Amino acid sequence: MNRPNHIALVINRVLAGLNALAARDLTTLGVTPQAARALVVLLQYPGLRCALLSRVLALEAASLSHLLRALDRQQLIVRTRLKNDNRAVAVQLTPKGTRVAKACLELAREGERQLLSGLDRQDLAALERILGKLSDNVTPVERRVGDMQLHGLSARGRARERRQGETRERTG
Repeated sequence: MNRPNHIALVINRVLAGLNALAARDLTTLGVTPQAARALVVLLQYPGLRCALLSRVLALEAASLSHLLRALDRQQLIVRTRLKNDNRAVAVQLTPKGTRVAKACLELAREGERQLLSGLDRQDLAALERILGKLSDNVTPVERRVGDMQLHGLSARGRARERRQGETRERTG
């Protein structure tokens, strides 16, 4: 089965289907699929710095800046500059942002349930293993480092980030 681009086309079709499912529901929440991904990451990792958020979402700094500006206008996030590092900006969800992020997370779970229906545990394990390899093949090293940093945020690390957030000043 040596069909050029067959795997890439199937992956693209799956992603397009997931985006179509999500877009309809996300529209009612007033967010795009890209914004929903950012909100869910921030729900799971409060106070994440922009540089790491950019790597996790695979967005260039300028694209992330536009996305965050839109989320800020919707009063879903607050950006704060760290007092001890004026170059670093951290992002927190507002109470409204937390509600929207939780709704986005539930929609993502529903979409994943639909996507994975009919697969048994062995299929899921194989899929995760293969997708991990595919991702490694096309993911720049700096993005993988960002993912490792994100997964390395322990409960203690997240608590430290929250404590640092208490000493931050709101950016304009």
